[in-house]
Amino acid sequence: MPLSQDEARCVELTCLFLDMSRGPRWEVVQGPTLDDRNPSARSPEVLITNQRMTAAVEVKGLSGPSLREYEAAQSDLHEFLAPSNGGHYRLTPAVQFRLPARRRLKLWLKDEIERVAARMVSGDTAAVCIPRRGNITARSIDGAGYVYCARHGQFGALVEASERLSGTYELTDTEYFMHRFMTGPARAEFVDQLVAACLASQGGAPASITWHEEWELTRDDDAGNAGVLIVAATVWDAVEAVNKVVRGALRKFDHRWADLHILTLHDSPLDDRVVENTVPGLMELGQSALDLVLLIEGGTAHQVWPSDRNGLTVPTQH
Repeated sequence: MPLSQDEARCVELTCLFLDMSRGPRWEVVQGPTLDDRNPSARSPEVLITNQRMTAAVEVKGLSGPSLREYEAAQSDLHEFLAPSNGGHYRLTPAVQFRLPARRRLKLWLKDEIERVAARMVSGDTAAVCIPRRGNITARSIDGAGYVYCARHGQFGALVEASERLSGTYELTDTEYFMHRFMTGPARAEFVDQLVAACLASQGGAPASITWHEEWELTRDDDAGNAGVLIVAATVWDAVEAVNKVVRGALRKFDHRWADLHILTLHDSPLDDRVVENTVPGLMELGQSALDLVLLIEGGTAHQVWPSDRNGLTVPTQH
């Protein structure tokens, strides 16, 4: 089957990358494709060569419903959260935060970012307060103190609260993402409120608790257009979508087709860091049939695995 226009463009950029990193004059091998030669087997899209080495290249688009939903949510929040004083901002949420965000949280973030950003200049980092609420239930009131979160187990602030209590207590919060504090005062206030709620729950009825956590807001006007970018390295739906695409591609490299096995990814709505953080983990799990993973971003091919890429990128030639 002939390459689509997008696939041909990605193969061209792969050849340009190899020209720079492995020696010049990489080109597509003419004649029957691997599919033509192996009609009953899954095989990579195309063979390329520089007359000294060969490479089998599989091209995969990072697309699909979950990624498109994420892309739309990113675009919406980029403009919606933009503060009135201008500038480019990155908001780093708690681990396991997912897009799209709930309406109540979006409205809170808009007001809070407007407040915090008013005091920021490019290069600054500040804490954005995030409201959270839940209930504390006393499971026992005797023995060594142990406070845990029903969703996420025990973490640092809960250990501190445990040291001030006797008995076992369960925190059930209303949000699914993990807990995060940037400053000591916010963490200390949470611990105080947690201890008070645990003591109140000893009467038998659950005690309600409200508190504020903190997400990191960074202003860097040289990094992009005015607005707020939600850093996506912790958007688990998007990460899983990358996993699915890469795992699908790996099935085509069940034996050695050429000197090099290359996966070229393109059409990604994600921040590059999502791909760069996800692909190495798959390789470390023993799925290392590949020699090189590239990501096409705009008119550029850059290496996302192995990690010793030394910043090499290749621009499109016009």
